[in-house]
Amino acid sequence: MAKLGSEHSSDAAAVTINRRVMEVCDSIGDFIEYWGFKGIHGRVWALLALSAEPLAQVQIAQYLGVSRSLVSGVIAELVDRGLVRAVDSSRNSPYVALTDFWPTVASVLRSREWMLLETVRQSLEGFVVDAERVGGDSIGQIYNLRRAYTLIKMTETAQNILRLLIGYPTAATADRMTQWLGHVGALVKRFKT
Repeated sequence: MAKLGSEHSSDAAAVTINRRVMEVCDSIGDFIEYWGFKGIHGRVWALLALSAEPLAQVQIAQYLGVSRSLVSGVIAELVDRGLVRAVDSSRNSPYVALTDFWPTVASVLRSREWMLLETVRQSLEGFVVDAERVGGDSIGQIYNLRRAYTLIKMTETAQNILRLLIGYPTAATADRMTQWLGHVGALVKRFKT
């Protein structure tokens, strides 16, 4: 398989463009890996997103210099996440990247970051309830309940910001985007006070 970009340009230009495409794939792979996923998922998705034509798994494997079996597993996971799709139902169908990936991002934020914040909030509230129930000066000498309330407020603010991110308008019309940005602005103002 010829590398992407080699059909309509000189060999030197194709080498330059192919090197840049690999940089993009690696950069997106690094970004995805930073968030706790496998870098290869980002690399495959980026290659498909930049390709003018759908690519078969064998082409992806050749271009990225990885095994066909690795690409097969990655493609299956990306299809499950709604990030790529086959162009037809044939066994060796080529794939395209889906660029409306916000529903996938929102799902990850909801299942991972939201649950972490909720666990923090519940732990803090449990501490405050028990500390107030036990009461007495001894608690106040050891633990600062005022700071615990501040931490609860900070956690709730983080949850509100996350709620706004999760609710980001995917079919963003100008009106929906303006409304969403207004909610974000109001939340930021409330946090500053």
